[in-house]
Amino acid sequence: MNKKLLATLLTVTTLSAPVTTLGAQLVPVATPTAVAINNYPTLTVAEATQRAINNSRNLSNTQDTVTQLEEQQQRMRQSLWDMPSVPQHVFLDMQVGMMQLDAGRAASLSGITAQRETMTFVVTSLFNSIMQAQNELALFERNLDIIARDLTAVRLMQELGMASTVQLDQLLTQQRMAEHNHHNLTLSLEASFRELSRLMGNRNTNTYNLVFEPAFNSVADINLDHYIRLHQNNNMQIENAQRQLDIAEFERDNMGLRFDPMTGVVQQNVPTRVERDITVNQRNREVATAREQVEHNIIDLHNDLLGLEIAIGSMELQLGLLEHSLSIQELQYSVGQITRLELDRASMAVYELQEQIRRLKANHYLLSMPLTNPNILF
Repeated sequence: MNKKLLATLLTVTTLSAPVTTLGAQLVPVATPTAVAINNYPTLTVAEATQRAINNSRNLSNTQDTVTQLEEQQQRMRQSLWDMPSVPQHVFLDMQVGMMQLDAGRAASLSGITAQRETMTFVVTSLFNSIMQAQNELALFERNLDIIARDLTAVRLMQELGMASTVQLDQLLTQQRMAEHNHHNLTLSLEASFRELSRLMGNRNTNTYNLVFEPAFNSVADINLDHYIRLHQNNNMQIENAQRQLDIAEFERDNMGLRFDPMTGVVQQNVPTRVERDITVNQRNREVATAREQVEHNIIDLHNDLLGLEIAIGSMELQLGLLEHSLSIQELQYSVGQITRLELDRASMAVYELQEQIRRLKANHYLLSMPLTNPNILF
């Protein structure tokens, strides 16, 4: 997997301030950003992926390559058919050429499948990025509301001599930072929608109401050997390496010394049996290396997923404590012991942690996609 993407998925983003809940339950964020998004057309991952596949030049180029290789195979077969008699070494050379063309065709067909499946992963990642940005924008907007109310309270306290200029300056700094982060996040959201539109072949940047509900399934108890075998049996690099090994073994077992038909002298540019054995050994090592690399990749990916699950479990324990504390503060607010602003700060902490858990679970879903699908390139 692209290491930059992996690092992004494994990063837990912490906002400068959390957001509001009703009680201890997560509620939809009712902000202009969240409401406005519902006015746009709905788009699912499957719909976006199909549009992106239809627009992909790489897929079209790969399909053209398959057609070219099939044409070359047909020409070679026709050449053999048209020849009245063919020396054995020429026939074997053409057979090796046919094997190479067939290997190239098979690799291109595998590449088409891999590009399609990988496109699903890319589009899903974009959906996740967009929806995380939308949620974070809503958090920042609520945070700005809390800061504005804090500023009002501090200014009143300052008039009464109960707050210092330092406290006011700190809040103003927080407000400027939140506004700056909100602006940057808005630009990031626009860039993500622009990239999604580009993938789907839209010249203009379109905004959509995205449908994305990632499932969270623990990988703690999966049969890892099963997934290692699944990937090793379907990995493009291993398949290509195995085909080259088959060709090398065919050449070693069937291609003997060649003699010049006029002089009877052994041709010097033909590999010897020892050289062909060396080539076979090299191809065997390439297959073994590819299989080992796939095994290491799957183990690393599994460990990353387990790490996310540990972080999620820890956060959920912390969330339970915060929700219990919030329920007490709600009772205190109901009897006038604390202010609404104090209750909102407490509920924001719960909401922020809920959002962090939701974000980690979405990232867990994305990382699990290449674990269960060997056709996703990573």
